[in-house]
Amino acid sequence: MEKKHFNYGWMIVLYGALVMSTLHYTCFNSFGLFVVPVTEGLSVSRAAFSMTMTCGSVASLLFAPLTGDLLAYKNVKRCMILGMIVSGLSIFLEGFATAVWQLCVLTVLLQLASNFALALPFSILMLRWFGRRSSFAMSLIFVGISLGGVLFASPLTALIGAAGWRMAYRVIGLVIMCLVAPLGMLVIREHPEGMEDEAEKRGMRAAAGQRPVFDRALYK
Repeated sequence: MEKKHFNYGWMIVLYGALVMSTLHYTCFNSFGLFVVPVTEGLSVSRAAFSMTMTCGSVASLLFAPLTGDLLAYKNVKRCMILGMIVSGLSIFLEGFATAVWQLCVLTVLLQLASNFALALPFSILMLRWFGRRSSFAMSLIFVGISLGGVLFASPLTALIGAAGWRMAYRVIGLVIMCLVAPLGMLVIREHPEGMEDEAEKRGMRAAAGQRPVFDRALYK
């Protein structure tokens, strides 16, 4: 009887859930925790502060198709790590903002960078590692979004109350840059064993100016 081998893709699933519970939560779901302290600290209206998130969301939506094309041509792992580092740096710098327009610029940068670190690149990796079961793997990764609210909402609220919103942004940014991103360098693997040659061929086609074609049959 043939022995079943452990699918390393499950390690990437666990890491994906961690990324969603930290980066996704701090990018999007924790916005409400900062509304009152930031608007009071900068003496701006809540509408002005909310506009920063709106601008970031619109920029992210417009940039999403280009993100997909870049990930198709480039090394997914490299793009993910860079996206996480830029995202963490953007959050860290928000802790030094003195005007709402600075928060707007940093939020746009954050959400553009997060395109390379969240759902889209993980969906590519899950298709490579799980094939037809990739949807199930992605659903487990998305559990991390809800998990982030359960695990981090109370500690983050306490941190804002004790040290202020600026310190909270800096701590979040440092955690993403110094913990989440480096862990990804160790955990993420681009392809299952034996698929590297096909990936190299697609890279050569891309270098020759041909649009890469993803063959789903390779990842059954």
